[in-house]
Amino acid sequence: MHNKLHLEKTNMLKAIQHRAQSQQCLFASIMNWEGIIRNSLPAGDVSCKICVLRNHNFEIVSEIVKQYLRFGGLEVDFSIHEYDNTFAFRDAENADLVLIWMEDSLYKISADELSFWFANQCEKIVSRCNIPIIAAIWSDNEERRIGLSRQCKKVAGIDFFDLYSSLQVFDAHKKSARMVEIGGTPLSKTAQMLSARELARLIGGHILPPIKAIAVDLDDTMHKGILGEDKVSGIVVTEKHEILHRQLLKCKEQGILLVLVTHNEDKDVRNMFASGYSSCLRLQDFAFIAAGWQSKAEYLQQAAEYLRISVDSFVFVDDNPGEIVAMAAQLPQVKLIVAEADASITARTIEFFPGLSKVSTSKEDSLRLKDLQVQQARRQIAQNSVDENDYFASLSVSLHFHLNSVEQVKRLDQLSMRTNQFNLSLSRINQVEISALIEDPCSDVVSVALVDYLSDSGIICMVAGVLKVDVLVIEEACISCRALGRGLENSMILGAIKIMENFKKCKRVAFKYTVGPRNQPALAWLESLAGNKDTLATTKTFSKDRVSAFEIPPSIKTHVDFS
Repeated sequence: MHNKLHLEKTNMLKAIQHRAQSQQCLFASIMNWEGIIRNSLPAGDVSCKICVLRNHNFEIVSEIVKQYLRFGGLEVDFSIHEYDNTFAFRDAENADLVLIWMEDSLYKISADELSFWFANQCEKIVSRCNIPIIAAIWSDNEERRIGLSRQCKKVAGIDFFDLYSSLQVFDAHKKSARMVEIGGTPLSKTAQMLSARELARLIGGHILPPIKAIAVDLDDTMHKGILGEDKVSGIVVTEKHEILHRQLLKCKEQGILLVLVTHNEDKDVRNMFASGYSSCLRLQDFAFIAAGWQSKAEYLQQAAEYLRISVDSFVFVDDNPGEIVAMAAQLPQVKLIVAEADASITARTIEFFPGLSKVSTSKEDSLRLKDLQVQQARRQIAQNSVDENDYFASLSVSLHFHLNSVEQVKRLDQLSMRTNQFNLSLSRINQVEISALIEDPCSDVVSVALVDYLSDSGIICMVAGVLKVDVLVIEEACISCRALGRGLENSMILGAIKIMENFKKCKRVAFKYTVGPRNQPALAWLESLAGNKDTLATTKTFSKDRVSAFEIPPSIKTHVDFS
């Protein structure tokens, strides 16, 4: 048994070392095609298929994209169509995503004509499938880039990727005459590798489960030196460590939660930050701080419970291979980044880690940390309240309902894709499907925004219903984990159903639900509505009167917007 465990640990350490070698190639300051391919990682655990419509060469890019996605645990199968300037779309071929790979020099029309034509082609593709679409376009004409971006943003379900501008940052945006001649693309080899890195980030954001938190080590990760031995005066924060600090702060501003996990004394860590340790990061930027001598896996589990997210929503960053191996052994769901001596590589790894950077951000992303920081204050108010009405009144709770709001489609897409604990059906409906539900007279989509005197939580609930004959089927009901535990589930969901136009036409209400690995809070709520678990198993629908009879407590302020 001892020999077997030793062998498993040795094999795991070798795998971590291989991952570190691959990471150094993938996120080096100067990229090398041969090095990336040579240090290829094993196939990812999650598989997906991407349909590529293109009018210039994509083959080299596809091979590099695969390596980046494997680093994030995703194995991709590209179905690359023949060259076609019209981007004629036949079918999705069971794909999970469509990529339009376009360069504009082949079109001899004005910027306006090209923009409207391309947006029209995108709308046709959207109408044929309900999967995410990335339009990656290279154009050295600024007027065309602006026009294409503007028109694409009007098409629900399309994410516009401006290749030229993203490459401009690295001075790799200029057309390569040699590659046009021999490779069938205006992109140089360097430009193709940089594009692949960015594409992998975008694809991961669409396909992979969202990463919600980064758990980061301190010593020899965030700085050079060991705090317990070198003391604050001996710690060195280099320019490259500052790059890492700024990248972490950028993630925090996008709504990614930062967690500090370190084998140091808590008071030493606090004193270090109080001394002006970082030019940009402050201790309060971290949603959870674990300093002490428990295993880092135990600390990460504590952070997950406190933040109300699952451990598979974490990326763990540490310079110590032993800590990485221990984390992989105890919590294999956690994503891993090996912190490099060159902290700028660690920063780039975080920046381009598939699934970490969000495809789009919302107001709610920036509100997340403030919401968590006032949790204790809310608990204290709950303990001191006489009853539920007193609790809501003490907090000045306000709910804002929006019926069929087109402007909120992107945020509702985020809610559907990212919520796990309170998500009844786990349908994961996207922008295209939400837009279709809003436009269909037989369906309604309601969003709910929550505010109390401690914080503005933003839009934290979505309920979507479809009238089928005389039954209103609730296809989607999800609530952000930040809003759970406040006693508002009935007010938000039943309140949302009551304002639906199709609720007036129905005789009964049914809830579509799926038993998933993490949505027990949602199922428990539905069981409570039914009476108990056994009743829910036999009850397929609820009477309309059951919903109509519910009244939002008078201590909760409400407002309704009808679009």
